[in-house]
Amino acid sequence: MNDKTNQWQINGAGIGVCLVVTALVYWIGIHPQFARQVEAEQARRSLQNKEADATQLVNQLTGLKRDLATVEGQLHASPLRLLPTSAINKRIAALAALAEQHHLKINQVQPGTPEPGKHYSTVPIRLSGSGRFTHVVAFMHQLHVEFKDVGVASWSVSGDPADDDDEAEFAFSLAWFASPAGGENLK
Repeated sequence: MNDKTNQWQINGAGIGVCLVVTALVYWIGIHPQFARQVEAEQARRSLQNKEADATQLVNQLTGLKRDLATVEGQLHASPLRLLPTSAINKRIAALAALAEQHHLKINQVQPGTPEPGKHYSTVPIRLSGSGRFTHVVAFMHQLHVEFKDVGVASWSVSGDPADDDDEAEFAFSLAWFASPAGGENLK
């Protein structure tokens, strides 16, 4: 029995040594390898996500560049050329000539202080006078056709539109769009 006990002790010690060696091999060699594989898979997925995001951003940038080229082409093709605010007298003279063409009497033309903006300056112009109602309407129409750089902020006409011989009083608050202060034309 002594031999059997000795044999069990030796076998137990051998099994214990095998278990310890197996555990060491696992924790030193196999476990770190599995951990690296898991990290590599996570990094691969992260890279794929970032590549997909980058592709999407490149596609958006390409679309925005195409849109910008289209808008710039339209801008350069546009006949509208903004004058500098120093040309206010030229613009007022052109407005007065248009009013004269439509048989309107100008009582007052009063330019305001230019309001500078990033892409254009706005110069308020107050224009008042009198004329037949139909002539005032024709003037407003031609103002829109000929002066793309002038907007009508407000207007009033008083008179009898049914009586074509009646003189109507008018007042326009115009907004003249000029090139930016110190800047060149938008082109």
